[in-house]
Amino acid sequence: MFKIFFLLFAALVALATAVPAPAPVARPEPAPVPQFYYGGYPAAYGGYPAAYYG
Repeated sequence: MFKIFFLLFAALVALATAVPAPAPVARPEPAPVPQFYYGGYPAAYGGYPAAYYG
């Protein structure tokens, strides 16, 4: 009786180890963020009316 359970468990373990893990999906690199400068300085530093994403 126990031998049957052991064989079943061993078969399950062998099956689980035989199946390869799914490969991780490569994430695409984030797109470059646009930076708008006014007067040669970013808006975040000078407070000029310009959009700055840092």
